[in-house]
Amino acid sequence: MSTHWQEWVGAPGDAKYLRENIRQQLYKNGWDTSNANVIVIEPELEIWVWSDSSVVAEELRLTWDKIKALAQKRGDWPQNQMKPTRPKELLAAILRQQNSPHSSALFQALAARIGLTRCQDNAFILLRQILQNWFPSKVKF
Repeated sequence: MSTHWQEWVGAPGDAKYLRENIRQQLYKNGWDTSNANVIVIEPELEIWVWSDSSVVAEELRLTWDKIKALAQKRGDWPQNQMKPTRPKELLAAILRQQNSPHSSALFQALAARIGLTRCQDNAFILLRQILQNWFPSKVKF
């Protein structure tokens, strides 16, 4: 299944290809790639929101059954997958349904209550590791 950025005509490739291509371009243009990194989050950053924690349902003011029913009705979360294929759109649909604003307060509450270590998406794990390496005393994950 393709992700959003792969759906348009002329899409440059998958996440692995994009990451390597951009890294090569950085190197060709004089960047020290030991101090720079490229992260391509597939399908999108909002994937971290969708952990199996009860906190997600509480913060969205819905039960997991209702979240999954809406997601499957929309085609955003196939039954055999651990996470939705369209995490950003699903979150937006739920917030619209709840008449809740799309605000950083929701992300802050989720991060504070769940943390950022539960997300097992490879790109998100890489992002966490890079931030921890670059800012070891500043970032707590």
